[in-house]
Amino acid sequence: MAARGFDAILDECLAALAQGLPLEACLARYPRHADELRPLLSVAQQVRRLPVARPRATAQAAAWQRFYHRSSALRMARPYRSFPWLRPLAIAASVLLALIVAGGGTIYAASKSQPDSFLYPLKLATEDARLWFVFDDKDKARILLDQSETRVEEITGLVDEDKETPGSVLSALRNRTARAIRLLEGESGPEADALRERALQLAAAHEQLLTSLWGDIAASARDDYAEAVATLHNAQLRINGRPGYVLPEDLGGGVTHLSGKATPGSEPSVWLIGGLEVHVGSAAIGGADLAPGRIAEAIVARGSDGLLRVLNLTVTGPAEQPVVITGIVQALEDNVVEVGGHRIALTEDTLSTLKLDLGSNVKITVVGSGDRVVATAVEAAPETGTEPGLLAWEGTTDQPLTDLTSLWEVGGQTFVITPATEIDAQAGDLDRGARVRVEAERQDGQLVAVRVLTLAGEAPDEEDVALEGVFEGVVDGRWQVSGVLVGPAGQAAPVAGTFVKVEGERKGDAMRARRFDSIYVQDGEPLVSVRGVLAATGEDAWRVGFSDVEVSDDTQVSGKPIVGARVQVWGRQTDGAFEAVYIDVLDSAPLPLADSD
Repeated sequence: MAARGFDAILDECLAALAQGLPLEACLARYPRHADELRPLLSVAQQVRRLPVARPRATAQAAAWQRFYHRSSALRMARPYRSFPWLRPLAIAASVLLALIVAGGGTIYAASKSQPDSFLYPLKLATEDARLWFVFDDKDKARILLDQSETRVEEITGLVDEDKETPGSVLSALRNRTARAIRLLEGESGPEADALRERALQLAAAHEQLLTSLWGDIAASARDDYAEAVATLHNAQLRINGRPGYVLPEDLGGGVTHLSGKATPGSEPSVWLIGGLEVHVGSAAIGGADLAPGRIAEAIVARGSDGLLRVLNLTVTGPAEQPVVITGIVQALEDNVVEVGGHRIALTEDTLSTLKLDLGSNVKITVVGSGDRVVATAVEAAPETGTEPGLLAWEGTTDQPLTDLTSLWEVGGQTFVITPATEIDAQAGDLDRGARVRVEAERQDGQLVAVRVLTLAGEAPDEEDVALEGVFEGVVDGRWQVSGVLVGPAGQAAPVAGTFVKVEGERKGDAMRARRFDSIYVQDGEPLVSVRGVLAATGEDAWRVGFSDVEVSDDTQVSGKPIVGARVQVWGRQTDGAFEAVYIDVLDSAPLPLADSD
């Protein structure tokens, strides 16, 4: 680019901005120079818009005098006639110096701002402008990767505060990751190789985080979300020299987590996982050992065309079920968190969508690793018995699940299935007549499925259903449990706010109860929930995954204990032991084993 040409372009854009033309419209006029213009125009735009923290008049006058003489010297010297690359650097230096002199307080405040702050665009623009003073591409790439990690910290901070993620932070994450990888493509040597490896690991970790946050993304930011996930995914393919890519429109309908037995479909690249048809193309990462009968765990994107495309695929042998612990954080030290007496290690690979604090209520997915248990995922959880909108419903499917954006009927109850719904079909495909458990929350009068779990064993009568939820009161002689009407089972109504389980049959628009159990009273001591596979039973103790559970005559048990079946245990830590208060046996048979070939 000629220096004089860039001068004219920059002056024209600055004049257009002053007249009210949007920044993106200015950049659209000169797409070839957009990357160089954006940081300069962004900083200039923020200088005009934002309030300024002004220094003392004498200090300001002296600073402006020094700035004037320095900028005049830069213009008179014209070094960029022989070295054109100095021209944008000089402009960046002038703009950044002006900003620092005129608004040092503002720029400091912006550096601490979060994506939902009006100062956040200035923070991003300042980061961009400062890169003009970095001459080595490897150093630039390192800084951009650091900035990518900062963007992820900002995203998890928003999720922790139960705020939606705006498009600005997603766009910035995508921009910085893509620029870092582009800078490293022409570099060689040990340092560049180490940076590429870091970029690969960050892209994979950041993609994993974003694919778990579809429900936390603002509706207005969905396009930015799709672009960010596509960029992070393609970056991994690019670094590894693999063919294939995904487009933002391939993720336009959202992302879901799906697991189930794999069955070949009608075409070589089409497979059924848990009964859902997915496309395993060249852009899929992993799954080289995918074979009929194997258990596949996949991150699946729904495209604007309705097709389900696999982004990441892991193939396992026997059905593997982690332990899920939900409760209040009792201790936190040296990367170890304690919940309900369970000490759980946190590692660099732990996917966490919140900042852990003492007393916070969390749901932690745990696997065994040698002599210790390790968290694979940490997320926020509501306190048991305090969210009337939460419920778990067990029943028989009236039709197969074929789409991730549909209404689905289970045991006469209608649920909204979305791309954010986690689907675990390892115990059987989601065909008509399958027995399933749906964990849902009530939104705008509808039950939106958070998690779907197929249950092992023969399905009972189609009318048989079970419900876990919060007792809200009596309506026209029937109990209302998390919005569902239940004909009482000849028992006195519990205290409002009690977390209950009801078993019975579905009749018309209501449920008729045969058995009612009170699990937890809201005003009582909070319980810890442990869900996993029942490994062993005994007279006084059971083993659920890695957790030893004390069982007494006071422990309520729903269902028949079967080794190899999944159970949900509510209990409390007492004298160094985890004491069960209520045990719900989810499966009526052991989990099936996947074929080894």
